[in-house]
Amino acid sequence: ASPRDALDLRGYYPPDVARTIAKPILVLQGDRDYQVKVEDFENWRKALASRPDVELKLYPTLNHLFFPGEGPPRPEEYTQVHGSVTDEVISDIADFMRK
Repeated sequence: ASPRDALDLRGYYPPDVARTIAKPILVLQGDRDYQVKVEDFENWRKALASRPDVELKLYPTLNHLFFPGEGPPRPEEYTQVHGSVTDEVISDIADFMRK
């Protein structure tokens, strides 16, 4: 990414942008994600708290790729063979889409 790309994102706060979207929103995050922190998830929760058409779910054992694990997350988890996103996430997305 170029320095200009970083300047283009200055002042861009995704939860504020999401507030302007007039469609149902699903926000999912793994609690073991070290790239997107739980603090970020809580910012989404606060920004969208007044929206009854918004669902947020935090998965305690999942990482950034929605793969399960234990203990502190590690970059090596991304290169290990896991198969696919956990069934719980797939089910939650399917349930949201059916609504």
